[in-house]
Amino acid sequence: MMETCLVAMHLWKRIDQCNRKQGDRSGNTTDTIWHWPKHPFQSPLINSLWNLILGFLYWILWKERNSRIFNNTSKPIDTLWLLLKQNLQETLAIRDWHDTDLPESPQERLIMRTWNLDLSSSAKIKMHPFIDPASPSTWSPPVCVSFKLNCDRAAKGNPGATRFGGDFRNNGGVVLHIYYGNICNDTNNAAELEGLWRGIGIADQNHFFPLEVEGDSLILINSATIIQAGISVAKIASS
Repeated sequence: MMETCLVAMHLWKRIDQCNRKQGDRSGNTTDTIWHWPKHPFQSPLINSLWNLILGFLYWILWKERNSRIFNNTSKPIDTLWLLLKQNLQETLAIRDWHDTDLPESPQERLIMRTWNLDLSSSAKIKMHPFIDPASPSTWSPPVCVSFKLNCDRAAKGNPGATRFGGDFRNNGGVVLHIYYGNICNDTNNAAELEGLWRGIGIADQNHFFPLEVEGDSLILINSATIIQAGISVAKIASS
């Protein structure tokens, strides 16, 4: 039960403080969740944040539980909190936001600042993610260069509906740009290549060079290697 877990209770208290919302005074978390309002705010952006919190909180707690039981390892509460914030920031970043979606009230603007959400000039949310050095799947900084592009694709069938996406980070791990798109009824390889080409175009527009490209597709890596001289890619890596 979440109300008997000290870690969960601590995270829940932080959520409560960040959103300036008070939970059930009896301390019964189950009742609080059951009566969780669907749209407690005016801003669509803050409402989306609010609706995502519970799912990510439970996911992080579930992974932490399994890590403690099966691997005898644990993360500090501050680390779990930063991972929760990162998941929320990255999920919100893939949506297109407009001025009408932004908070207008002082309370909602404070919530936006508390969660480190900032709207860029291109109506995208920039994040300042936490890099967990203990995780084997941790993003690693570019080697001897300033920028890194990570890109991948997801597919439903091959051929089938495919999507691609990527993000640019500097050598400090700060996300500078996120992009995504879809290809209707095409192959995995086509999505990989489309994602790479979109990324190269964005790098050229924003002067993200010298650049390290990382992905898990051999075709993507080989393609990037072939055009390496033309786009000033410093290193090609396979994740």
